[in-house]
Amino acid sequence: MCRRISSLHQFNSRITGCVKGGDVEAARKVFDEMPQKNLVTWNCMISGYVRHEMIREAREVFDTMPSWNVMSWTAMVSMEGYFRHGMVDEAEELFDQAPVKSVSLYNAMLSGYVDMGYLEALRELFSRMCDRDVGSWTAMITFLSRAGDMESARVLFEDMLDKETVPWIAMIRGYIHNHRVEDARKLLTEMPHRETVAWNLMILGYVQNGRLEDALDLFTQMPRPNIVSWNSILQGYVQQGLVDEGWKYFEAMQNNWNLIPKPEHYACMVDLLGRSGLLAEAYELVKQLPVDLPAYTWETLLSCCRVDGNSGLRQFGSQKLVNRQLSNALASNINAAKGMWEDAANTQAIHNHSEFKKEVACSWLELKGQVCQFLSNEKSHHRMEDINADFCSWNECHVSYGWIGADLHFNLLAAMFNL
Repeated sequence: MCRRISSLHQFNSRITGCVKGGDVEAARKVFDEMPQKNLVTWNCMISGYVRHEMIREAREVFDTMPSWNVMSWTAMVSMEGYFRHGMVDEAEELFDQAPVKSVSLYNAMLSGYVDMGYLEALRELFSRMCDRDVGSWTAMITFLSRAGDMESARVLFEDMLDKETVPWIAMIRGYIHNHRVEDARKLLTEMPHRETVAWNLMILGYVQNGRLEDALDLFTQMPRPNIVSWNSILQGYVQQGLVDEGWKYFEAMQNNWNLIPKPEHYACMVDLLGRSGLLAEAYELVKQLPVDLPAYTWETLLSCCRVDGNSGLRQFGSQKLVNRQLSNALASNINAAKGMWEDAANTQAIHNHSEFKKEVACSWLELKGQVCQFLSNEKSHHRMEDINADFCSWNECHVSYGWIGADLHFNLLAAMFNL
C-alpha cells in the first residue's frame, strides 16, 4: 500500500511539474500512462488544462472522472475556468449539477459574477447561500464598491458578524475608489486592528486624490512604515513635482530607516527627475543603479526625451527596452519623431519579431443596470458581431472626417455602444 501511494504521489508530482513548466502535452502523457489514478490525479490534470486556457480539454477530463470533489467543480467554474472565457451559461449549468455546493464553490461563482459584472445574478446567488464566509461577503462588497453603490456595500459590511481584516480593506478601498476619502479615513480610525496594509492603502488613497499633506501626516503616525509606504509617498512627490522633498525622503529611507530601496523606489526618483526636466540627473542615476528598472520607467523617460531631445538617454533607454524584451513601440515612435528612421525601423522590427507583452487596458461601465467589463482587443463579448458592425460604420465616419485614427481602443467603442 505504501509503495502504491508513493508511486501515485510521484506521478501526480510529475504532472504538476509538467504543467508548471508549460508542457501540458507531457503532463497528459504521464496522466494516460498511469496504471492507477486518484482524485488528486484527475484534479491536477483539470487544473493544468484550465491554467493553460484549454477549457474544452479540461471538460473532457472532468466528464470522464469516476467521481468528483469540491476542487473538481471549483476548478471548472472559477475565474480560471469557464468565467475566464466568458462562458457564464456553462459555469451556471455545471454549478447547478454539483450534488454538494460548498462555500468555496459558491464563492467561485460569486467571484466570476463580480468579474463579469453580473450584479443581479450575484445578488440572487448570495441570497441563496445558507453559509457564508469572509470571501462571500467580500465578493459582494467589492462588486458594490466597483459599481459605486457604497451605501449598499456599507449595509452588508455592518451585517457581518465577524469582521476580519479583508472586508475592512475592501470597504476602505471602495471608498477611495469612489473618491470618498474622508469616509475611508473614518473607517480606518474605527478599525480595531489597523494592519500595515490598511495604513498603506489609506496613504496611497490620499496620494491618488492629490492630498500629499494628509498622506504625509498619516505616514508619520504609522507605527512601522514599510517599503510600500515609502513608495506611496515618493509617488506623491512625483505627482507634485517636488524634487528636493522627494530626494530628502528617498535618502531618509536608507540613512534613517536602514531600508534598501527597491526597483520601484528608484523608478519613482527617475520618474520625478524626468518629469521635472532634469534628464541629465536622471541619466546619471540610471547609469549607477544596482537594480533593473521596471519597463514603465523607461517608457516615461523616453516620453520625456521626445520633448527634450536627449539622444544619449533615448538610445540608452531604447536599448534597455530591447534587452528586457519589452514593448518598444514608444522607442520606435520617438526615434521616428526625431527623424531617426533607421533606428525606428530597427526597434520596430525587434518588436514585431519578439514575444513582447503589454498590459491589457480595461474599463468598467454600467450599462442598463449591469456593470460590464471591456478589455482592449476584446473578442469574447457575447454581442461581438453587433459591436463590430457599429465599430466599422462609426470608424469609417470618423476617419473620413479625419477626427481619429482607425486603431481604436475597444473601451472607447464600449462607451458609445448601447448594450
